[in-house]
Amino acid sequence: MNTVPQKYSVNVKEWHKMGKYNIFPPEVRIELIQGEMIEMAPIGPTHACCVFNLIEILSTQKGKAAQINVQNPIPLNNLSEPEPDLVLLRPNPQLYQNGHPTAVDIAFPYWV
Repeated sequence: MNTVPQKYSVNVKEWHKMGKYNIFPPEVRIELIQGEMIEMAPIGPTHACCVFNLIEILSTQKGKAAQINVQNPIPLNNLSEPEPDLVLLRPNPQLYQNGHPTAVDIAFPYWV
């Protein structure tokens, strides 16, 4: 008998199913990183201010060369779907309405 606790990896499909069935309360901030559910720290005033300032600066400089994506999921592979603070995406005429952007859509990431 194995008495050592074992980790169980979750994939993106299972992760989405958990979201669909509201496994976690809405106020809980969790991201899926390499198959592990990682609890994220609350967004405090300093963090929010940095993200806001980046949006202000980049929105005036990016022109039509990129689109700004803020704290939204980006599936990277079958085991990771982080929600980076801010990412510059390659322009997409449909504004990614048919699915979340993926790693190939990232023009340049900014993690605060």
